[in-house]
Amino acid sequence: TNFILDAGSGLRGLGKKLVKNKENKAPVGFAQKIAEAESEVKANYCDIVNYALSYKKIKMRKNANSEKACAGSNVLFMLKIHGKSLRVYYALRFADYENTTMPVSDVSDKKSYDKTPVMLKITGPLSVKRAKMLIDDVAKRYALEKGKEKTVITAEEI
Repeated sequence: TNFILDAGSGLRGLGKKLVKNKENKAPVGFAQKIAEAESEVKANYCDIVNYALSYKKIKMRKNANSEKACAGSNVLFMLKIHGKSLRVYYALRFADYENTTMPVSDVSDKKSYDKTPVMLKITGPLSVKRAKMLIDDVAKRYALEKGKEKTVITAEEI
């Protein structure tokens, strides 16, 4: 017989086997994921967002599961939390970075990434530096001007 082990956890028991109760599972949004992330992930996120906002005409748009940097109607890149890591998806051609030292992946086979097919996983300071280089490449592609670097968001505010 089925019985609920803990009403708050959403787990159902069938003998010794535990099964997720999908009725009680609420989707977790990007804002909640970044708020619950480790301090290093928050710092990397703030560093990338502040760098992107130093370009003129770039605006950040929060979605339910991601945050997008847009210039007009063009999506330049998208930030997502996947597990415990931050990932950045760029509106660039993967073929331009295929035989370089840039550790990017091609995710163009998924429909949700058709506008941003180049993915970079942020793991530390070097990958943040590479993320900024790719932001420069996207800005160059869309002919965006760089302004003064400013601190718009800090890790403590999140």
